[in-house]
Amino acid sequence: FVNEQKDRVTLLLGNHDCQMLGYSPSYCRMDFTNASKYYKLFLDNKNLFKFAYKWNNILFTHAGVTNAWLEYNDIEENPDTIVDVLNKNIVFTDKYWKEFNFSRECEAWDTPISQISAYRGGDCQFGSPIWADIDEMALWPAFKDNLIQIFGHTQLSETGYFVHQD
Repeated sequence: FVNEQKDRVTLLLGNHDCQMLGYSPSYCRMDFTNASKYYKLFLDNKNLFKFAYKWNNILFTHAGVTNAWLEYNDIEENPDTIVDVLNKNIVFTDKYWKEFNFSRECEAWDTPISQISAYRGGDCQFGSPIWADIDEMALWPAFKDNLIQIFGHTQLSETGYFVHQD
């Protein structure tokens, strides 16, 4: 379906998807039984998946982008370039699209996208756009005057929750 609707559908990668690709040092709720099958699915369709999508002044990611994470990784807080930086320059290089293994030596874990903060049980100072926690977004939201961010990583109550700065 998505192949026929590429101009209308964007698939955003999240932390559990990235586990299947080797971009995560966490195996929380990992489906080891089907991991090889999922990895092949992602690999065969890698052109369909993105970390970020921007429509007008709205930025969509799985967990949100914080200015603290951007600064920590020397990434410019630029609303005009952030989508390209996240989708192409950080991790989506041929170096990381290779046969997946479940060892702790996976090179993809060394990328900024795999960073997990203490808010999510990790050991990095700040969480990436697939791992940021709602508390990180409340403390350090990026693009405050330029972009509205929409993300859905944090499980919330039935009524939902939003962070509104200003």
